[in-house]
Formats: sequence, C-alpha cells, structure tokens
Amino acid sequence: QNLIVVHASKGVLLLMQNGKWVIPGHYLTVGTDARKALQYWSLTHLGLAISDISPADVDSAPDITVPEAATLSIVYQANTTEHEVKLHNQPQDGFKESRWVSTLRDSLIASGGWLFSLTSCSVVLV
Repeated sequence: QNLIVVHASKGVLLLMQNGKWVIPGHYLTVGTDARKALQYWSLTHLGLAISDISPADVDSAPDITVPEAATLSIVYQANTTEHEVKLHNQPQDGFKESRWVSTLRDSLIASGGWLFSLTSCSVVLV
C-alpha cells in the first residue's frame, strides 16, 4: 500500500528509494487491518505518527500483461504533525533520505513527474 503523508506546513513526504523519489509504501499482509498496519509501519519505519487515514486512489497496474504479476495498490492519505522523519530502515526498504515537498515545482522536480495536488491529496502521473 502507498501512503501520502501530508504535513499542514511542510507539504507531502517523499522518500529516496533505489535512486528515485517515491511516496512511502509497503506490502500489506492478507487479513491485516490496512489503517492499523499503515499507522504501525509509519511509526516504526518513518518515526511519524499519522492520523485521518483514508483511501485516496487505486492503481491496478493496467500495463502488466502477465496475470500472475498483477497487483492492486491502494493509495492512502494521512496527516501528521511530526516535523522530523526518522528513517528506521529494514533491509528490504532501501530508503536513503526523505524530503517534504510543498509546492508544485518542488513536487515535479523531486518526484520525476508525479504531480501532487496538496489540496485534495490526490496523485496524478504527468
């Protein structure tokens, strides 16, 4: 699941992973409550307490032509009042650094083409 973390004055959180700026995310174990899992993951991996978690978008990876490789990703949005990200990486995470982006220009530069609408917290690939 992907998580758009929004801070009222800092903007949207991006993480550097494998040389690209991405929104945070991790796989969800079947049978796990998504909101509780996101809260736990955000606190243990990012050092951020989050609230007001709600679905923002769905990505079914329509470009994939092999049915066995198909995935369904739900993008959630959440708020935080924490100012500092404290990355507690697990080997599979590979997060190198974090950045808050608060303007359209910063979002496009940092994300390599992802446009974040901070008012609605939706994500659009441009």
